[in-house]
Amino acid sequence: MSISRLLLQTFLAASILLTLNQSIASEFKGEGELGYTVNSGNTNNKNLNARLGLAYLVDSWIHSFDLSLQRVEESEVTTTDRVQFSEKSLYNFTKHDYVFGAFRYDDDKFSGFDHQTTITAGYGRRWIDSDTTLFETELGAGYKETETNTNPAVKDGNAVIRLGMKFTKKLTDTTNFSQVLLIESTSPNDFIESQTGLKVSVDKNLALKLTYVRKRNSNPPVGNGKTDSTSSVTLVYSF
Repeated sequence: MSISRLLLQTFLAASILLTLNQSIASEFKGEGELGYTVNSGNTNNKNLNARLGLAYLVDSWIHSFDLSLQRVEESEVTTTDRVQFSEKSLYNFTKHDYVFGAFRYDDDKFSGFDHQTTITAGYGRRWIDSDTTLFETELGAGYKETETNTNPAVKDGNAVIRLGMKFTKKLTDTTNFSQVLLIESTSPNDFIESQTGLKVSVDKNLALKLTYVRKRNSNPPVGNGKTDSTSSVTLVYSF
């Protein structure tokens, strides 16, 4: 078992234990998604996807966990097989400034990589934080491990620079816009992921969400495209 897979299992186990003990958190939030997706790029198909996001606050700490699964079979042949898991813990030392530690695991069999695992730490700042608008940026550094799904597999590990940006805007009482950008830069490959979303609330807990995700690896394994895009329509339940 690789170090990255062991870390993934450890983080998943920790997230389950922590969320079961909600009494330690002063505030607990969760969000589940289920919907229909259209992919284009290295794969072209139609499929179902699922996501679960959890977050809780303890004093000045915010801990968040995110797990998404996507799997498609066409004529009993798997055409999409992807698992993403991320965890981030941040400590607010002022209203606008914080430090963070983050873990991200991306297992996408059709990207040319068997997995990409990143562990980083850094500094973040909320430039705008109001009832209707949030704009924050992050700068961090750490270590990234990749393994191709070629035969033989090629493993690589490098120092990584992480850049992050998040912008959310409440357009109306029921409509919210979001834009999230993640950049992980290493000497052999730059990974860029952009997520654009529009969420319309149906009632207090239920919403309809439109999402467009674009991923790019600047130097993917031979035979794989650099860019993938995903458009999805999901039902979101918040708790």
